[in-house]
Amino acid sequence: MSGPDFRSQRERDRQEMAAIRRQQVATLKAFGLTLAIVAAPFVALLYSMDFALAVLAVALGFTTWLTWHGASMVAPAQASKLKVGAVLNAVLALATVVILVLRLTS
Repeated sequence: MSGPDFRSQRERDRQEMAAIRRQQVATLKAFGLTLAIVAAPFVALLYSMDFALAVLAVALGFTTWLTWHGASMVAPAQASKLKVGAVLNAVLALATVVILVLRLTS
C-alpha cells in the first residue's frame, strides 16, 4: 500500500472502531437501565409496600413506553410482538396503579 491508501484505510478502521465502541456503550447503558428497572421495586420494598408499588408502576410505564417506541425501529413482524408486550406492560402498570390507589384510600 502506498502512503495515501494506507492513511485512508487507517481512517476507515478508526471510524469503524468508533462505531463499535458507540454500540458497546449503548448496549451497556441498555443493560444498566434494564437492571435498574428490575431491581428498583425490590429496593423500594425495603421502605414500604406503597413505595414499592409506586416504583413498580413507574418502571412498568417506562418499560411500556420504551417497548412501544422500539417497535417503530424494527421489522413489522417483530414490531407486532413488541406492541403486544407493550400493551401487556401497560395493563400491568394500570393494575399496579389501581392496587396502589386502593391501598392508599383504605
